[in-house]
Amino acid sequence: MKTFTLICFMLLISTASHAQSRHERLGNREFDQFNYSGAIERFERIQDKPVEVQRRLAFSHAFLGNLEQAEGYYARVAQSEQRTAEDIWQYAQVLMKRERYEEARRQLEVFYELAPEDSRTQRFRQAGDFVSAIRAKETHYHVVSLDFNTMQQDFGAVIHGDKVVFASSRQTAERPRNPWSANRLPFLLPFEAERGEDGQLRNARPFMPELFQGDFHIGPVAFNTAGDMMAVTVNYDATRRGGETLNLQLLVSRKVDGQWSEPAAVPFNNPEYSVGQASFSPDGRTMFFVSDMPGGRGGTDIYSVSIDAQGNFGSPRNLQDINTGGNEMFPVLHKNGKLYFASDGHPGLGGLDIFHADHSEGRFTGITNMGTPINSPGDDFAIVLADDAQSGYFSSRRAGGRGNDDILYFHYQEPEPEPEPEPEPEPEPEPVMLIEVGPIYFDFDKYNIRPDAAAELDKVVQVMNEHPQMVVEVGSHTDCRGTHAYNDELSENRAKSTLEYIRARITNPERITGRGYGKTRLVNRCDCETENPPCDEDEHQQNRRSEFRIIR
Repeated sequence: MKTFTLICFMLLISTASHAQSRHERLGNREFDQFNYSGAIERFERIQDKPVEVQRRLAFSHAFLGNLEQAEGYYARVAQSEQRTAEDIWQYAQVLMKRERYEEARRQLEVFYELAPEDSRTQRFRQAGDFVSAIRAKETHYHVVSLDFNTMQQDFGAVIHGDKVVFASSRQTAERPRNPWSANRLPFLLPFEAERGEDGQLRNARPFMPELFQGDFHIGPVAFNTAGDMMAVTVNYDATRRGGETLNLQLLVSRKVDGQWSEPAAVPFNNPEYSVGQASFSPDGRTMFFVSDMPGGRGGTDIYSVSIDAQGNFGSPRNLQDINTGGNEMFPVLHKNGKLYFASDGHPGLGGLDIFHADHSEGRFTGITNMGTPINSPGDDFAIVLADDAQSGYFSSRRAGGRGNDDILYFHYQEPEPEPEPEPEPEPEPEPVMLIEVGPIYFDFDKYNIRPDAAAELDKVVQVMNEHPQMVVEVGSHTDCRGTHAYNDELSENRAKSTLEYIRARITNPERITGRGYGKTRLVNRCDCETENPPCDEDEHQQNRRSEFRIIR
């Protein structure tokens, strides 16, 4: 992955104009040939290091993953009068990779002042405390390390049938052993591996070695859905400098009668800039790629280009909705309508983070950081998803990895259902029962409280004051003599008299309610219709009453 990003970084490293010492001249030569280990060795011998040397030392250490040393040199550059906004940005990036987010925030504030119009300033300022927000986001992804990774570079996986094709600098018996001087690893080549049901990749071997071989970088590779077009990123042979290579180009191969054609350059390649990291839309009518061509927004930008029915390419279009003043890379449009890509110009945890954006009618909206554990303080990039978007692979250069860049497998994990809280036990209600006091009785055709009734009501008052949560219902009745309408009204008046007496003597008087039932609930045979012999007055008295029930 570093083979692409260093190109745009190189554009930011100026050539020193002051008188150079021998070690500085030799260090610059090593640096210009991408031999960063050799450059560090030469530059470190300089006693009083100019700012340009410190800048190149910071870049070299960062490229090789020596983040502590890179931070030290960027800190010195940041304190000099020759500092640039991009120096501060790179310093903040290194701090974030080391999870020194508070100091990174302070350096970003300096960057905002130096580059107020930069799109990164606007995005990062608007995002507020983006690190806490990203870490707090629940994604339910589970990430699995793959045993097949090596100590070299393994990245850029794409799903191709039941296999995965990826770029790797792993050593084989057949390939040349000449290392690339920038990272002392062999040049990249495409490999393929078998894909297991558990996501693990096995039996890695060179992919189409009869088509892809050479002493320069080849890969990563992309395929269209139909499986009859392949795009591959390679170095320009013509830009070799002392055995080294610089800019990248895209080659396309087509399958005809079951055979892949010799890869041919796309028409928008140019040896003056890089073009690479292609992918195809699900319908095969668009190719996405990355370039640092003139007219872009930042270091590397994402572009799209149409493909007609004859396989001809249109004119590249810059995805301005996505691109920033930083680096956007590794685009892939999934059939779920989302564009997935890597960026260090959108708010993230450090280095490249993986994002997705909604795609509709050529526009991209809702740019979203995929959160942890997909993203980390290190570089995370080159995501590819299975058809159902529930699993896939991505590349990462994170702490705890096996090599330089590793390929990781991920899958969506259904969140554990939160246990339902046990309901608090409801207090057992007091059984509904008659209060242990006798009913009170009324004289014929009357509803006033008699003295004997008052004595019983005082008992109800005492019980209710002893139990302040108690709720009581009063039911009042008449005997059978008279019409239903008359007795309904009489029983309501008896209920009101009873309620008024008790409510005046208890706390929370709304706890007692009541109603009249007329002559519908007689307690004996005295119904005035079937009684034989007729009821006497004592029997009628039993029906002229108010009774009490505990509701709770």
